[in-house]
Amino acid sequence: MTSRRTKLLVILITLLITITGCGPKHKEYNYSNFLLGAQCNIKFYYLGEERAREIIDIIDLELVRLDSLLNYFSENSLVTELNRTSRIKAPGDIIYLVQLSDSVSRLTGGLFDITVAPLLQAWGFYDEDNRIPGPTEIQDALKKVGYRRLRIKNDSLVVDPGVKVDFGGIAQGFAADRVGLILRQRHVRSAIID
Repeated sequence: MTSRRTKLLVILITLLITITGCGPKHKEYNYSNFLLGAQCNIKFYYLGEERAREIIDIIDLELVRLDSLLNYFSENSLVTELNRTSRIKAPGDIIYLVQLSDSVSRLTGGLFDITVAPLLQAWGFYDEDNRIPGPTEIQDALKKVGYRRLRIKNDSLVVDPGVKVDFGGIAQGFAADRVGLILRQRHVRSAIID
């Protein structure tokens, strides 16, 4: 009886290995685009081409949307509008991002600060004319920097006059988290988000 069970077990294991080894394979899918000031590359494995293409489209829509909101260099972005007008209505996920940025600023004692744009401008980082500003120029820029100068009022973001916001230190990570969420919601089990 034991020999018979052993033979049956071997046959079942062999059958299981054969069945699972011969089934449909997950295929690699890729997404690439220049967004939020950097090259974005996503690779994931999925079973079902049509659904995988839909996932790529959803990822693209979300990343392009985030770029249209957070890109400091775009004339039409939400950030540019905030920097120009000092007050804008913002979607809930951007309000959340500002709250997250504020928390990180508080935790780091202001070492992380999305209102750093005047200093970046003084050092020439935006026009690729890197230079060392003089002490007076640095002090003038510092008067316009400080995470407490950016406030949330209901569904709006408000900055003090002269304060400029740049999400460059957090936007790419936020976008990667959003892509991860999209992939998890669609049961993608293997992916690289860069």
